[in-house]
Amino acid sequence: MTPILFDLDGTLIDVSARHYSLYKSVISGQGVEALPPGDYWRHRRAGESTIDLLAVTPGVNVERFTAAWMDGIEQPAWLALDEPYEGAVEIIEALRSEYDLVLITLRRDRVALMAQLDALQMRSYFTKIICHGPELVRGKHQLKGVAELPPGGYAVGDTEADIELASQTGRQAICLSYGVRSGCYLASRGAETVISSLRELPEVITAAELPDLPRDVADVEQGVALRNVHLRASF
Repeated sequence: MTPILFDLDGTLIDVSARHYSLYKSVISGQGVEALPPGDYWRHRRAGESTIDLLAVTPGVNVERFTAAWMDGIEQPAWLALDEPYEGAVEIIEALRSEYDLVLITLRRDRVALMAQLDALQMRSYFTKIICHGPELVRGKHQLKGVAELPPGGYAVGDTEADIELASQTGRQAICLSYGVRSGCYLASRGAETVISSLRELPEVITAAELPDLPRDVADVEQGVALRNVHLRASF
């Protein structure tokens, strides 16, 4: 079956509460005022990391902050703030009958990752789960196990890391504009397909797989609708 490589954070689950709450907790612990949520996410969606934000926050001990951030970001107490995006479980459930779903994430704590996936009732939909191990990598495409995946298919995610994964492994990138990065930023990094809702994904994939698009617009719409019947029935 054609593989679909899914990102997790910001793609299938909303991590906004975890990221901002941990940022605020750690920075406040140093006696420094945190950026308001709107400003924090304006920077993040424009391409900056949480560590990058320390440059606009005077008085922060960057080394201490980084250590506390890395130690806390995958702790169960903070992970409990994550929530699946609306329709995420239903969509991957519908897609798995036609596609080989693989989860690829830069998470480092595999035990905590599996526990969260079980709690969110997502784990069983993926034939393979690849996460960051002890190895040093420059991107998702270098994670152990990625090279052994079947060729072709799609990489679905919300950051430049997912665009690079698609590029490096010869897949089509489908980016979501509601996650950690904005649609404008993703387009600037070379994303050709950007959607604003996960519910658009089945139709985008089906349309991409139509072998010969008819010239008549009505025929195109009919062909897409017919190919999507088995997916739409699950939503």
